[in-house]
Amino acid sequence: MLDRINSLQDRYWGSHSRLFENVTHVIGGIGIGLLAASKNRAANRRYGRMFLAVSAAMHLYAFVTAQGKTAGR
Repeated sequence: MLDRINSLQDRYWGSHSRLFENVTHVIGGIGIGLLAASKNRAANRRYGRMFLAVSAAMHLYAFVTAQGKTAGR
């Protein structure tokens, strides 16, 4: 099972640099942290959602470009 997960992860992130992968995850972590810390602060919620949206867009970009490279395009 772990081998299959590692294989999927290599296919997903294999065509991108390690820096791109790490930055994507750090941005998502910042977003989650801001949302978790925002008790009544609308600014924290707004920035947290913004960071999560950027992270989601970066994940989507990585997924789409990896699919194109593995499909032979």
